[in-house]
Amino acid sequence: MHPQVWIKVNTHVDEGIAELIKALSTFSQLHTLESCEGTSSQGAWVCFRYGEDKPDSWLCLADFVLGYFGPGLAREIGDLATVSIVVTPCGQTQAELAVRPGSVTVTAKAVCKLSRTFANAYVLSKSTSHWNEGPFYYSRVKTILNAIDKQINAPHRSRPH
Repeated sequence: MHPQVWIKVNTHVDEGIAELIKALSTFSQLHTLESCEGTSSQGAWVCFRYGEDKPDSWLCLADFVLGYFGPGLAREIGDLATVSIVVTPCGQTQAELAVRPGSVTVTAKAVCKLSRTFANAYVLSKSTSHWNEGPFYYSRVKTILNAIDKQINAPHRSRPH
């Protein structure tokens, strides 16, 4: 296999969500998978992955979504949009951004603002291989994973009857 690099590709998207897709593409390692502008009663949505295509890419996605993007979006626009991480039926990990009807423009503006802040933070931690080794969420994710690992490996106790 040849070395690969990230590029942005032009593609067709629903007109009503184009500005949000454009805003998301300002994050250099964010790769949109599919999207829909929704209807007047059902909101828009975007599925995406984050980070390099490696077996542990879920950790980069979790770090980005839980440590930066999700909390930042909540601070900027409250519950007008939510982001979650899911494992698809085929075992792939991805994020799903759900936007309330009529909130695509305000969400796109918030994403642009977060992207600018993220770019500045990334520059500050550029000595590391990627941002999640920097000053954000990585240590908390590692702590959570260690706690889960301890629970999994702890001796099983029988439940009282």
